[in-house]
Amino acid sequence: MSVESFLDTNLFICQLEARDKRKSAIADAIIRQGVETGNARISYRYGFYDSLIIAAALEAGCTRLLTEDMQDGQRIETLTIENPFPEGR
Repeated sequence: MSVESFLDTNLFICQLEARDKRKSAIADAIIRQGVETGNARISYRYGFYDSLIIAAALEAGCTRLLTEDMQDGQRIETLTIENPFPEGR
């Protein structure tokens, strides 16, 4: 299902932070609108740095990403994540 907006999970941190009231209010409005309309998505699958690694691998045209820090066998577009150290090998 297609949605209009993908919300970075950092918005939730900004929403709760009391130091910057303006930023907190903006984040709150974005999150509330996404919840109310159902027209936004979030992802807790990959953290920031893992996402950078995945993006770099895709940008380089790689088809395999060798790492033990992500789910073995997961496919992202043309990229397959592979654990080079699986248990039992």
